[in-house]
Amino acid sequence: MNKFTLKFDDDMLEEQYQEVKLAKIRKPIYIGLLVLCFCMIGTNTILNLITSQQSLLKKYINYSYLIFMVFQAILVYKKPTLIKYLLIASNITTGLLQFNFNDSTSAQIYYAQSSSFTQLQAVAYFISDFRDGVIQVIALLFMRLMITSIKIDDVDLQTVLIGMASTSFILVTLYVNDQNSRKEFLSSISEDLWDHSLSILIKKPHFRVQYNKEFMKIDLISQNQLCDFPGYDENLCEGCNCRQILHLYQYKQSSLSEFVLDQAQTIQNSIKVHYKHHLFHLRIVCVGIKNLNFIVIFEQQNADANGQIVPSKMRNVIFQQIKSQQQRSIYQIFFNQGLLSLLLINQMQLKEIEITQIFKKLNKQYKYSMKPIKILPNNVKLKLQTYSSQLKVFLIQIFQIFDQVSNKRITIQFQDLEDCILMQIQFKQNLERNVNLLFLSLYSQNIFIQKIKSLLLFNELNIDLQIQFKKHIQYKLI
Repeated sequence: MNKFTLKFDDDMLEEQYQEVKLAKIRKPIYIGLLVLCFCMIGTNTILNLITSQQSLLKKYINYSYLIFMVFQAILVYKKPTLIKYLLIASNITTGLLQFNFNDSTSAQIYYAQSSSFTQLQAVAYFISDFRDGVIQVIALLFMRLMITSIKIDDVDLQTVLIGMASTSFILVTLYVNDQNSRKEFLSSISEDLWDHSLSILIKKPHFRVQYNKEFMKIDLISQNQLCDFPGYDENLCEGCNCRQILHLYQYKQSSLSEFVLDQAQTIQNSIKVHYKHHLFHLRIVCVGIKNLNFIVIFEQQNADANGQIVPSKMRNVIFQQIKSQQQRSIYQIFFNQGLLSLLLINQMQLKEIEITQIFKKLNKQYKYSMKPIKILPNNVKLKLQTYSSQLKVFLIQIFQIFDQVSNKRITIQFQDLEDCILMQIQFKQNLERNVNLLFLSLYSQNIFIQKIKSLLLFNELNIDLQIQFKKHIQYKLI
């Protein structure tokens, strides 16, 4: 955001802000002002025509202003986005209405009507952007001083100083008001992005709630796989289920809701909660300070503290045993690959890894059961920032499927795109469609692939057998 004009640096963001402000306040207020001014000036013109008390200058001003307002109404009807600019022009032209008052005008009427017009002008300032408000305020100041000097031939210093001081105060107020309005807009955008991204960043069942202090009520904001929480009742709405879960879950002899409301800001790690005969871990993440806003994440019941199916010490022993095997039959290799898949599938580590290097290693391991995979282009090196263990498991399972579906030469063609690496699987042409269908069937039935594909891939696999690997995964899933 530019600190002088308060315009957003991002043009798309600025356009969104203008659209929201137009629909929320600028258009309704502008149309109201237009109708009010049209009625006031129209009535005044009709009365003066009847009484014939109107000077030639007043007639020109009133008629011109009525025509201008009709012209504005037509433009606004056809293109509402022009309101921003019409507001500047119409507000500045109201300064000409000062000519409607002369020496015969009662002082009280002059004061009352001029105060009302000043208030309407102020409304126009505040529904405009800061830059537009500056133009209006300064232009109207000069017009008032100029018209006053024309009508009375002399303007005292006090009038000039008061006009300049009031203009300065208005500009400061407009700046702060527009700045706060834009900050509120950014806050709402951030809130929407957070809600949208939550289910992407957190794959485990979770829900996000906010505590309303005024009504002492917990409101549901968003949820993902809420039905996986123990105690979920399909006969209740999602919000009622969240409140029931927080009330029924027990932690340290108190309900989860009581604990969270008292100590949400101090929770550091996952907590162990009870529900009937269930014992499981929840992770509480506080994401609000002014309003108590927190996320409840359901951890797996049968996992250990690190979320691993197999304890780390046992994993290390198994890894060492696999490495120490001197002679391995093809059946032993298959067994080891399945065992490795079980060991690696829950190791969530982001790492840069070369996918073609994994293919070369797997080609060597499967050389006795199938023909080596042909990789195109030749000697290509493609790196991914991804979940390395899950990628290895995925490719191991792909090779297992290759071994089942075809004894012919298989070709893998890679293409390095901007945000993904495209892998095209090609079987021998005369068998391609039947083999593709068989591969697709085994792929969809493979439990390892189905568990981890959303972590690694952009797309669901179909008959063309194109796999899009995510190239840059920046954030580790909780």
